[in-house]
Amino acid sequence: MEKSKDNRFVIIVKIEKYIEYMLTILLKLPRTEKFSIGTEVKTSMYEMMKNILLASKIDKNERLSIYNIICWNRRKRNESKSHRGVNPLVEV
Repeated sequence: MEKSKDNRFVIIVKIEKYIEYMLTILLKLPRTEKFSIGTEVKTSMYEMMKNILLASKIDKNERLSIYNIICWNRRKRNESKSHRGVNPLVEV
């Protein structure tokens, strides 16, 4: 990974700017959407930052296995979210 002038990874600096930008956008949303959509967006952004920081601290030899674990956990979480509640096709 590339490092910037202040010895930080470039991707971390870009993610910080992205999160800052998205938070200003979320503040401009109407109140109802700010809490429903905003919470999910913030959670995913902070999780992305956590995973990038984790990857930057791991040896290059171990990164692929960690990436696979993160990807697998995300896939399992998305599957559990999609199976909650009533299937809309069954109601129709």
